[in-house]
Amino acid sequence: MESNTSREVEVQTEDGGWFLLRVLPYRVDVDVSSGIVLTLVDITSLKTTRHELIASERRFARLFETLNEGVVYQDASGHITDANRAAQDILGLTLDEMTGRTSAHPDWCALRPDGSPFPGEDHPAMRTLRTGKPITDELMGIYNPRQERTSWILVSTMPLSIAEDDSVTEVYSRFEQVDDSTADCLRRREETT
Repeated sequence: MESNTSREVEVQTEDGGWFLLRVLPYRVDVDVSSGIVLTLVDITSLKTTRHELIASERRFARLFETLNEGVVYQDASGHITDANRAAQDILGLTLDEMTGRTSAHPDWCALRPDGSPFPGEDHPAMRTLRTGKPITDELMGIYNPRQERTSWILVSTMPLSIAEDDSVTEVYSRFEQVDDSTADCLRRREETT
C-alpha cells in the first residue's frame, strides 16, 4: 500500500500445491490507492511440468555425453550444431572445430567403401536432409587429424523437427568406429549384395 506498486511471488501450500500470488494496488485515482487486490493463480501443474522437463533434459544430456556412439546434429543447411564426446574422439576434432562445418568441408577427406571419394552432398546426413528418410548402417571413411589416418565409421541418420510442410529442419547422425577388418568384411558383404 505504501509503495503503490504491484508484487508477484510464487508460494507453496502445506499440501504441496503452488500458486502465483499477485498483490496489486486498488487505485481509485492515478496516484491514489484505497486498498489492495490479491489474486492467486494455481501453477501446480506448471511447476510439476517444469520440474519434469528439467529432469528429462538432465537425463538426455547425461546420456548424450556418455554414449559410446558418436552423435552429431546438423541444421537444415548441413552445418554441425552439436556433437557428443564420443563423436569428437572418433572424428578427431573438438566441438569448436566441428561447429559450423558441413559435410562438404574438404578436411573430412571422406571415402566410400571402395576407396573412392565420398562427396559431401552424398554423405548420409545430407541425403536425409534432402529426402527426409533415415539411413541405416552406411560405411564411410573419415580422416581423423589426431590419429593422422582414415577412420572407418558405420553411420545411421534420422530426420528431426519436421515442419508442417514436411521439410526436414535438422538431422542427427549416430555412428560407431569399426576396425579395418570389420570394414573389409562390410565392404565384401556390400559387393555381393
